[in-house]
Amino acid sequence: MNLSKNNLPKTRSSEQQRRLTPTRTATRKNLAIPQSSLTTPTRTVTRGYLRPPLKIELCLTIFLEKERHGLNQLEAFKAYGETCLHSTVSSLYNRHGINLIRNTEQHIHQRGDRTHFVRYALVESKSIDKAIALLIKMREKRGVHPHRGSQ
Repeated sequence: MNLSKNNLPKTRSSEQQRRLTPTRTATRKNLAIPQSSLTTPTRTVTRGYLRPPLKIELCLTIFLEKERHGLNQLEAFKAYGETCLHSTVSSLYNRHGINLIRNTEQHIHQRGDRTHFVRYALVESKSIDKAIALLIKMREKRGVHPHRGSQ
């Protein structure tokens, strides 16, 4: 048997193989960094599926649902896995001009000691309007219907 380079079967590179694959399963990596996307003014589709909501979009949705009651770090973690609510609130204020009221509250943890958390609430009507507008913009960009409370 002759094993020279000319007689070896040609193998496809991983790039060629990926192009030939009709559909790819959504993994965390290709959801976070889409390799090819089709963008229109109202919808972004990446390889046949909608993008998942951004953390800031999930946060705004809960703030609008909870209204004046607001949200603290523990509730945000239970609701959508938020580990840095203070950073998201800071981003809402610094980048989007959405002001949230802050109140410190006590919490008793597993060992019986007290700790403090900040409860953030969306109270001002101007900030509520900005939050609704931002949420609508983010949802439209993903091709999802706007927030029901804003219609």
